[in-house]
Amino acid sequence: MALLARDIIAAAQTVLMDAGAVRWTMPELLGWLNDGMTEIAMQKPSATAETATLALVEGTLQSIPDGYIQILRAVRNLSATSPSRVGGRIITTVAREMMDAFTPDWHDPSRHPYAVEATDLIYDPANPRAFYVYPPNTGTGIIEAVLSARPAIIDTPADPTLIASYAIDTGIDPMWRSALTDYVLARAMTKDAAIAGMAARAAGHLQMFLSAVGVRAQAETMASPNTTGAPPKP
Repeated sequence: MALLARDIIAAAQTVLMDAGAVRWTMPELLGWLNDGMTEIAMQKPSATAETATLALVEGTLQSIPDGYIQILRAVRNLSATSPSRVGGRIITTVAREMMDAFTPDWHDPSRHPYAVEATDLIYDPANPRAFYVYPPNTGTGIIEAVLSARPAIIDTPADPTLIASYAIDTGIDPMWRSALTDYVLARAMTKDAAIAGMAARAAGHLQMFLSAVGVRAQAETMASPNTTGAPPKP
């Protein structure tokens, strides 16, 4: 079941007691909804995770396509881009410090020949839109990776005064409904921060949003198959 922009806007209007969109217009609430989705993706990148196929360029330095925030994991090499996704060698994530310490010349193609398949992924959080592969690639390699997608901005509909016009899929999992509603409410109430009690209410909704993001991150870690699963069979 899709989470629609209409769902969040209507929920926020109910709490704000502004069903007629007198104090807070629907395009205004929609703008804050867009901000909330971006905030979730920034603080919890796996919330918008997608599996994608990446064509590598020559050398070690690679970049992610437009529309994505960062690479979360490189899974495997692919020997074809057909729907069957013929799999190749798996790719191991290696800390840059380890790579630099044990193989300081790993960027040098004269010492480490170009190869079609990548064996290692090196990620630098200082530049989230880039990553490195080892050995240097020939420019013909293809890998399967998990990327964090940038939420698509929802444009104001043709009739911005009609709530039915906002029946647009946010692209966010419905489990984030309450968190997004809290974010929209926090921003909306900040608009009336000069009114007694509104600043505190805004802060409360923002805290609930941040707590929801943090709780979800903790839950994912505890329930991860990597944590609860058995070791691989020999």
